[in-house]
Amino acid sequence: MATLSSWTSRLLDLLLPRLCGGCRRELAHDRPDPLCGECLRRLRPAAAPLRRCGNLPVWGVYVYEPPLSELIHAFKYDGRQGIGGTLGAWMAGFMPLLGLETMDAVVPVPLHPARLQERGFNQSAILASAVAASAGVPMLDLLERHRRTKPQWRLGRQERADNVRGAFRPALRAGAGDARGLRLTLVDDVCTTGGTLVECAEALRSAGAASVQGFVLALD
Repeated sequence: MATLSSWTSRLLDLLLPRLCGGCRRELAHDRPDPLCGECLRRLRPAAAPLRRCGNLPVWGVYVYEPPLSELIHAFKYDGRQGIGGTLGAWMAGFMPLLGLETMDAVVPVPLHPARLQERGFNQSAILASAVAASAGVPMLDLLERHRRTKPQWRLGRQERADNVRGAFRPALRAGAGDARGLRLTLVDDVCTTGGTLVECAEALRSAGAASVQGFVLALD
């Protein structure tokens, strides 16, 4: 069921001029991309798309820098939920090029329930949905964030690791699904230190996952 904030986002998309998520110039109404042509050309694919975060392999599509960083911020914090479909499609389009390992299911990094209520949507779930559809596998909400954490972008490297330590666990709600024996792909928007993904991977392994890999839109 759509939340009030998601309905508000859709209404604003209809009533207000569409602006480029990078430079804020007005976009043509028939332009499908959330970036103007100039900003779209500035997107820089990650030169080394595979990063090792502890024992977790993490693949990333783009470098986290303008205009992509502004676009992700608009998606997450400015109510532009509709951008998520395009960002997820970009991730899905890169999958054949990155050599991701075979997967049985895709798992979004969860938000704390209070943060989810504030934002109205989980940005990682929107991206994960596109990745799962492209891979032909289900998206499973196997994790929960049982402790509310500070926004990672405000913290230093060690603070980030401390902030998310122990914040995730296998989902306890009925119907959440079973991780046992599954090859799982964790999806998030940005990987900086990898602390969030590593903590999520540990929770999935504790629930019996056969393997876990990370897949993000941007590497910082």
